[in-house]
Amino acid sequence: MLVRYDRVGTYIELSDEKQVQTVEISDLVMVDVDELGRPVGVEFAVPPAKISERMRLAVADHFPDLKDMMIHPDWLLAKS
Repeated sequence: MLVRYDRVGTYIELSDEKQVQTVEISDLVMVDVDELGRPVGVEFAVPPAKISERMRLAVADHFPDLKDMMIHPDWLLAKS
């Protein structure tokens, strides 16, 4: 897993698989999926410190395989 961020966004790369579609969870949260619909990356259109629990739980609701990661955000480099 690779986390990239800048002042306006945070991207969590989950896999090297090719992204074929983006699922919009909300205006600020998108999930890239592969050809089988598996998540390969999660984009939060906010800096790490602004990623809310609500945003993370919305991802978990749409992609249950990411639930543990979204509930226990050890990957989050800045506190919200």
